[in-house]
Amino acid sequence: MHQRFDPHPDKEPNMLKENMTVFRRMSSYFLKESFIYLTRGPTIPDWNFGYHTLINSIKRLMISHHYLELPDVPAAQLRSTTGPKLSKHAHIVPDTFVQRDKVIEFFKDKCTMVDHAYDKVVIDAEYLSYKKSHKDIVFFVHGGGYCTGSKEMYRKISYLVAKHSDSTVYALNYRLSPQNPFPCGLIDCISGYQHLIETHDHKKVILMGDSAGGGMVLAMCIALREMNLPIPGGVYGISPWIDLTHWFASFRINQKTDFLIGDTTDPRLQGQRHYYTGNENLKLGYVSPVWEENLDNLPPMLIQVGGAEKLHDENIHFSQRLINTSDPPQELHLQVYESHVHVRKIAVLGSRAVGKSSVTVQFVENHFAETYYPTIENMFTKIVKYKGEEFAVEIMDTAGQDEFSILNSKHAIGIHGYILVYSIASQQSFEMCSILRDKILNFTGMDWVPCVLVANKVDLHAQRQVTTEEGKKKALEWNCAFIETSAKHNQNISRVFDQMLAEIEKVRGEPQAKPSGCVIF
Repeated sequence: MHQRFDPHPDKEPNMLKENMTVFRRMSSYFLKESFIYLTRGPTIPDWNFGYHTLINSIKRLMISHHYLELPDVPAAQLRSTTGPKLSKHAHIVPDTFVQRDKVIEFFKDKCTMVDHAYDKVVIDAEYLSYKKSHKDIVFFVHGGGYCTGSKEMYRKISYLVAKHSDSTVYALNYRLSPQNPFPCGLIDCISGYQHLIETHDHKKVILMGDSAGGGMVLAMCIALREMNLPIPGGVYGISPWIDLTHWFASFRINQKTDFLIGDTTDPRLQGQRHYYTGNENLKLGYVSPVWEENLDNLPPMLIQVGGAEKLHDENIHFSQRLINTSDPPQELHLQVYESHVHVRKIAVLGSRAVGKSSVTVQFVENHFAETYYPTIENMFTKIVKYKGEEFAVEIMDTAGQDEFSILNSKHAIGIHGYILVYSIASQQSFEMCSILRDKILNFTGMDWVPCVLVANKVDLHAQRQVTTEEGKKKALEWNCAFIETSAKHNQNISRVFDQMLAEIEKVRGEPQAKPSGCVIF
């Protein structure tokens, strides 16, 4: 039996110590990658010095964090309980349920069970609808590698799904590993589905999940079939992670073109403990659906994956088997976006009350929020087409910064570009952008990062304290783009994010591929 991990819920992180550790590592990695670039050349011929050192330094940092013992991370850091502010048309109804005896009993003979997989605990869930509730239900399972994430963190995605599909989204906070490894989370999801179909027609329920969540919903379908429970009306998998053995070639071949960590050829990772489950369970269909032998009688599916993703091959193989071996023939729609990897992640920073959130919300939702609410931290996702190629842009809208604010790893790891916002009516906010950029450079160990300087609130021209010339001069000094905007009047808002993509792609070469598509992780 596995031992229950102690998550140290009372352990407070030492942010200054963490920041200094990351800074030292990034400085070391930058020097190493600079030497490699000068002596061996870039990882890919099209990469210039800046992109080569940036990407490989971040990968080194992510791998170094990958070696850390996740059970030592405070549990509160693994699951965000703060969701974004939604429009007045969003209706959220809290819900709870407990694990079902039939589900627990089913897994007793199917896998190595941890002691507390037998526990019955209350699972938080919620119904989210747009304007009114609907009979059609999307059962949404969030991603996060089975060890991070929450319904609150993904609430913005739930809201957009509800709004654009005329459905009600049902989302849950399933238990996370390593404190609650397989099959705890799967038991929770299946029990939640059982709970849902007690009051809703199972044929009107669609299972949806991204990455690990996509793998979870496919595992749910296999288990539901084996348990003779009603299967859902369909499944939508967004880059589902369905092979935890990392056996397929794209996981290694696309190491250079995907930002996911996990180079299985690295000897330091060979003996690392799997947080979700042990080696003995990895080829179970309930863990890695691609290895499931029986693919008969599964619901209709839509699977999306990117051609440059590490998860590409496992999804192609799974789809081919679904079509060729299932009886009756499986209804499947497979969409492959050849040049697409995961997201382009952008951080929006600036002083308080400069309109960072207004700029982001105007771009993502096409409306201006009249009421000011201090931002804690929100995540937004939008598909953007740039020079014929589509990008899934993930935007981190941060809390207002001041000169004493401390940046941490979430402001560096996986961030591809920074939008620094100031108000033309505040000289202090303009000066704060220089402080923030210096902090970013110091924290990442870089001498340049993709950046756009945004002068917001140009509608307050009578209160202007910062001239256009001052903004242009600062942008020229930083070698970055400069744009003046009004979030209130939607002036130049789209240009900001187009220019941000241009700055990001500048360091890796302009996109040459045909249009790609949406992948969310």
